[in-house]
Amino acid sequence: MIRIDFIDDFLEHREALPYIVGLENAFTELKEELRWEKNPGSRAGGYLLSDLPGYFRLETPSDIRTVSIDSYKGSYIRLSDYRDFDEYYRRKVSSKRRATLKSHERRLRHCLQVRHEIFFGSISKADYDALFAAFREMLERRFDQKQAYNSDLRNWERYRESFYPLILKKQACISVLWHEDQPISFSVNLVHSQVIYGYLKSFDTDYSRFSLGFLEFNLLLKWAFDNGIKLFDLLKGQYEYKNKLTDGVYYFKRTVIFPKKSLPGVLRAWFTAMQIKTVYAAVRFLKRFGVHVVVHKFISYKEKILSRSTSNRHRESYVIRPVEQDWKPADLLPADLLPADHLPVESLHTDHRFLRKPVLEFLFRNKEKFREVTISRMNDEGRNFLIKGEKASAIITFN
Repeated sequence: MIRIDFIDDFLEHREALPYIVGLENAFTELKEELRWEKNPGSRAGGYLLSDLPGYFRLETPSDIRTVSIDSYKGSYIRLSDYRDFDEYYRRKVSSKRRATLKSHERRLRHCLQVRHEIFFGSISKADYDALFAAFREMLERRFDQKQAYNSDLRNWERYRESFYPLILKKQACISVLWHEDQPISFSVNLVHSQVIYGYLKSFDTDYSRFSLGFLEFNLLLKWAFDNGIKLFDLLKGQYEYKNKLTDGVYYFKRTVIFPKKSLPGVLRAWFTAMQIKTVYAAVRFLKRFGVHVVVHKFISYKEKILSRSTSNRHRESYVIRPVEQDWKPADLLPADLLPADHLPVESLHTDHRFLRKPVLEFLFRNKEKFREVTISRMNDEGRNFLIKGEKASAIITFN
């Protein structure tokens, strides 16, 4: 039996779905006619179509049969049920949470020069390659800090090759939040028939205090409303933040597709379907006893071990100590620890990147602006740094 993946093969690589001549979305009520060139040599074995969102209805020729089995849960936002982003935001996010996120956004825009950009239909190959390189580095740093392994990195070259032509054809988009000329939050999304699929997502953990993930998601959602998107599919994974933002869940289907008149094909198809049903029935049974929690903990442990074995990055720990604004280093420090030189803030993105997270934390705490602080290095082999803003000062000490 030949295996086909709806997301990877159909949405990402735009390959034909075997025996499927029509695809109807129950949420958007849009029906798409598909072309499938018959291949008689493959009919006896049939096909196993995986990762088909349960809101799709399949249309097949009269001599073809399908058997579908529920697998994992996905989640969605039905944009067509809302007038615009503002109505969605009011209905889905509590007033207290909206105030908190708005406060974080105001502080972000006060402290940093940020902008949002969507690449959809046009991007140079050089810019695309640079963005994907930065995106990969973000994922590696984020999961290294979590001491976890990210499976998307295994397929990174495939993603990099696949998405460029999809963006040019408006079949995918990249959403980027920039700090000046530095990308700090990303999402890569598939687009098909007025549905956007959240595919890959990450952010620069140095900026974690500013809630970048929610801001980038909201800006992408606004863009989706403005561009006639009717459904936002967040795909697999059940997380607390998704439960608060989404309208509901659906089951992904694993669908066996086979010809009715081929006895070997029918037998093989029903055997495959029974195997799949047995597996997922067993999974649901074991979940009742919490076995999945133990399995997830074991997988997380394995990921941490794998991450430690593949990571060579040194993790810095630091302390930020506030000092009086009119404080002078000579008042408290011996001569051999006085500031030696000033560091340009641009160097936080390059030579002194290890300083960026504590500096950004200082900006967030004190509502200081990135371009209006001075950073000085002490004469102590780089363990202490003095940062001065318009309203506050602090010493950053690395352990």
